[in-house]
Amino acid sequence: MNPNSLDKVNTIIQAILNCGIPVGRSELIILPPTLYISTLQQYQSQLFASLGVQDISDASEGAYTSQISAEMVYNLGLEYALIGHSETRMYQHYSANIIAQKCAQALQYNLIPIICVGYEDNPIKGEVNIDLIKTELTSILSIDHSLLQDKHIIIAYEPIWAIGTGIVPSIENIETVSILIKRLFQDTIPHEYNTTVSVVYGGSVNKDNIQSLETIPSIDGFLIGSASLDIEQIPIILT
Repeated sequence: MNPNSLDKVNTIIQAILNCGIPVGRSELIILPPTLYISTLQQYQSQLFASLGVQDISDASEGAYTSQISAEMVYNLGLEYALIGHSETRMYQHYSANIIAQKCAQALQYNLIPIICVGYEDNPIKGEVNIDLIKTELTSILSIDHSLLQDKHIIIAYEPIWAIGTGIVPSIENIETVSILIKRLFQDTIPHEYNTTVSVVYGGSVNKDNIQSLETIPSIDGFLIGSASLDIEQIPIILT
């Protein structure tokens, strides 16, 4: 729920424009508050960015006041949907089944889901809960596999104890989790479905640690939170 004004949105847009994204080497995906989507769409071709939303409904349509369906998002010309972010799991109390239904909705309407894993109610700081990751992924992999045909899924590993704390798991731990995620999909989804899975890391990513995190071979990118609002960090993080 940031930033809190259009002036600040425009300041961030200008910071992105000024830093010059290396087109072809990387992809920038922006998931803004819904109210700012139309503003970002005006600059989209200059930003060389794809756009998405921070959440979608697990229902396709109906009397669900305040919610946004995957079909609505697709019809706006957006490409991505963030699903199961730790804050939505915490405040909206989304179950594993609801997260799986949201993922199915995204795939049905040709959105690329960015599915967050790593949330737990009583985390132990610094601990990588492998059993938790497996459980979360099992619910996602329980959806109709036909929805995964020729689709791309992004899994964002964001251990809850790392978000906004400045604490980051070791490179070895992040690589262990990312390899586990990719292997679970490879072992579960038939090869002929041609499903591609990327893994990104999120949790206190900033200008001071991103170069080190970029050395992890099995990580395909980053889910950046508070640093994405800092115009001094944006040029370093995005380039």
